[in-house]
Amino acid sequence: MKYNRIYQMTNKEREKMFEYKRKVHLDFHTSPYIPNIGERFDKKQFQEQLIKGNVQSITLFAKCHHGYMMYPSKVGTMHPNLDFDLIGKQIEAAHEIGVKAPIYIPVGWSDLDSITHPEWSVVSFETGKRQYVDIEGRENEKRPEILWSQLCPTGEYLTFVEKITEEICQRYNPVDGLFFDICFIDLCVCENCKRGMKELGLDPTNKSYVEKYYKISHISMMDRLYNLVKSYNKDASVFFNGCCTLKNSKEYLKYQTFYEMEVLPTAYGNFDDSDFICRKLEPLNKEIFGMTAKFQTEWGEFGGYKTKEALKYEIANCLSLGAGAIVGDHCHPNGYMDSATYSNIGYAYAYMKTLEDYSLNTKRIADVGVIIADDDRANLGLNVFLLEQQIDYKVVYEKEDLKGLKLLILPDNATVTSELVEPINEFIKNGGKILASGSSIFGNFTCGIEKFDDSKCDVDYVTPNFEVGLEGAPMLMNIAGFKTNGTESGFKPTAYISEPYFSRTYARFSGHKNTPFKEKSNTVALWEKENIIYFSHNIFTIYKEYGSSFVRNYILHALNKLYTGRITVCKDLSTVGRVRLRENEDGNYYILHLLYAVQIKRGKCYTTDDFPTFRETVVELELEHDVKTCKDLITGREIKLKKVGNKTVLTVPEWKMHSALLLKYDR
Repeated sequence: MKYNRIYQMTNKEREKMFEYKRKVHLDFHTSPYIPNIGERFDKKQFQEQLIKGNVQSITLFAKCHHGYMMYPSKVGTMHPNLDFDLIGKQIEAAHEIGVKAPIYIPVGWSDLDSITHPEWSVVSFETGKRQYVDIEGRENEKRPEILWSQLCPTGEYLTFVEKITEEICQRYNPVDGLFFDICFIDLCVCENCKRGMKELGLDPTNKSYVEKYYKISHISMMDRLYNLVKSYNKDASVFFNGCCTLKNSKEYLKYQTFYEMEVLPTAYGNFDDSDFICRKLEPLNKEIFGMTAKFQTEWGEFGGYKTKEALKYEIANCLSLGAGAIVGDHCHPNGYMDSATYSNIGYAYAYMKTLEDYSLNTKRIADVGVIIADDDRANLGLNVFLLEQQIDYKVVYEKEDLKGLKLLILPDNATVTSELVEPINEFIKNGGKILASGSSIFGNFTCGIEKFDDSKCDVDYVTPNFEVGLEGAPMLMNIAGFKTNGTESGFKPTAYISEPYFSRTYARFSGHKNTPFKEKSNTVALWEKENIIYFSHNIFTIYKEYGSSFVRNYILHALNKLYTGRITVCKDLSTVGRVRLRENEDGNYYILHLLYAVQIKRGKCYTTDDFPTFRETVVELELEHDVKTCKDLITGREIKLKKVGNKTVLTVPEWKMHSALLLKYDR
């Protein structure tokens, strides 16, 4: 898929990028058993909180997961304890102070609709059962958190969602935008889906066909809703939540007018996950926003707050990725905006205001490329490995993306398209280096390594010919490697595999965990050539799942052999710090972000409370342009530059949490 061509923005669209860069997503999932909904809504108080929060856009609820409308609807059911047009008043209040107000509609979760129309429920392909929360006999039991019946966006239910969308577009014309939530859930074999599959000649008992129809039906759903919204306001934003998460198809992304990276590091995902999602989306040339929330844990939590410093760090992380920011909140059923929440958001967004003009509309500077794997464990393992080395990279989709690269990484089960084979071979011929692992070189692209067998073991062990910190002891690989041969193509073996006596089963096992190793075999774990190194294991998946420092050293051996002359070098930040360099060519400047935070698990959630102070942090940069000045954008002080060969060296005297340095150059 030629992403840069399909999704290339017009000049007018680009000029409007990040016009509204500080956003809030205001949840309002409100039970029918709570009285007096919206009774304390006050336009002035609502506006005061948005102003205090430095908010430019707020997503407001037309309908919630309980299935009730927040306005007098002729299509849906208005909340039984709401007696006025709450969302209409909120939109009016927001617009009065220049704040955008896109509108929220859930698709996959709607409790009332699942009760009144059980036939609209998803029927799980895996179990054959309706994904319906049956409360009979359990009325007084504690309900698990985040538990909703699932609805399938096809047939009569999709028509119903369309009618609600049209009513909203007419009632609040022109709408600023529509946010469709919970769009991608379980594989479904309801009657609508089975009928649709049979019409296309697809077998509803075959999982691959069910997956194919799932994509067809969801693209159809997005196409219908997207075009409906645009028919009322061509400038309206449209977002289908779930598209930008790690595993969903790229074919869905063209129906998004912008992209969100939803990661709540307190509960799921982490800061590094958003980094990978951002890299995957960057070549598509649309606005990208980092989505987090104010909660101590996750969505829907009343009375739980992360600290303002933790929120500030998350916003700084967004800026370092060249992304705008969205903070999630949940309004009390009475409609009164929480002052403490908007004090915290305002603190973080005030910080963002000082840096956003330099950080947004910038491009990543990287000479390492990655073809993403089919398994996101590999992608995230590679991502965190490179971030720990302060190495930036970009995702390669097509031939043009190879320009300027020194190193191309093919992690684990990455698929090289047939269109990329010749360009990659040309890249190697011109001095480019390849680091590959797993099955990534067993498809369209081969580099002389042949697989002659899969491992029959559950785990195996690797002994490198070089030191990784274990004095030559065999190193556990929790996923066994392939059996390969590269001798005939000029590769040299530099690490060997030892197999366990047997795989662990109920019948045969040894001790608590993995079976011990036998003597070292002739099976090769690592093949090396001057410009290509290959790991026979899914090494990045192993690193993601188990995080061994010695596995990291093992990978680092290969990286250091292939990749020299790094763009950024900062030895003072260990593996926890993050270094990101971006450029604004129109403004003739680079911006260098340094970040450091310690994330600790306390109880059930992850907290970010500790931000140590750094002094005399040295950074070496190898840049295309000759930098003339360096300014610390946070303190305002000038930073002295020193030239050492082809490197620019600078020292940041003191910083905490985040440092942003503006490096100006002349053309």
